[in-house]
This record gives sequence, C-alpha cells and structure tokens, in this order.
Amino acid sequence: MSRRLPMPIWTSESAGPRVVIEVTDFAKREAFASILTSRGYAVRTCAGPEATDDRCPLVEFGHCDGVGRADMVVHSMRQHDPRNREVLAQIRALHPETPVVVEAPRPLVEARPDDYVGCTVVFQPVTRERLLEALDAALGTPVVDQP
Repeated sequence: MSRRLPMPIWTSESAGPRVVIEVTDFAKREAFASILTSRGYAVRTCAGPEATDDRCPLVEFGHCDGVGRADMVVHSMRQHDPRNREVLAQIRALHPETPVVVEAPRPLVEARPDDYVGCTVVFQPVTRERLLEALDAALGTPVVDQP
C-alpha cells in the first residue's frame, strides 16, 4: 500500500512570483530555493516522487496545493525513475497555463523530446545564472537552454 507524498512546504512568503521547486536532491533543492528567494520569489519545496515510496498527490488525486497555487514550477528530471515523467506529464496536463522549468540531462531531452514540449529546459549541470535565465525565459516564451 502506498502513502501520499506530503504537499510542498512554503519556505518563503515573499510577494514575488510563487514557485514550486520539485527536486529530490536535498542540497540542490535548498540551493535552488536560496537562489530564488534571494531574487524575490516565494518558494515552496517538494522532494518529489523519488524521495519516498509515497505517491505524488498530483498523480494519485489530480491535485497538489503547491502546484495548484504556483505561478511557476521547477522540476528536476532524473533518468532512472519514470515517476518523474509521470509527475511532469500531470503538471502539464492539469496546469497547462503554469510555466514549467525542467532541469534535465541533455541526453534525456534528446531521447524523449516530446516529454518537454511547452517546458523551458535547462541542461545539467545547472548554474545560478542558467537557472535564473531559464526562469526568466519561462515567464516569456519557452526556450531550450544552450550549453
């Protein structure tokens, strides 16, 4: 029996755009949150489906308080776990108006380009500058980050 993954937790109540950061790696998630908070974004973090055996509420129930109230989502894609693709597909299907920035390895994007249609992709490794550029691009026209 699987449990439900807890809803994302707000780490900042800034008046700026609301961003949900879904990244399994704790250090990376906290670094992204720090970068965005310092830029004035209100941030909510989520460890994503790989963090536990719990089911993502977006996948299980078609609803997530974090994504439902977000102005933007930052989603980290890892090659080895198909649950990431499932969550990304649900975000795009249920919230097509919400910009999504996806951090992903270039080979994964090249192998499965349809998974990223409508998303702004920032290739790994991600730097502060590249992350902020991707967020700015996501608020405008989706683009694919160049190395």
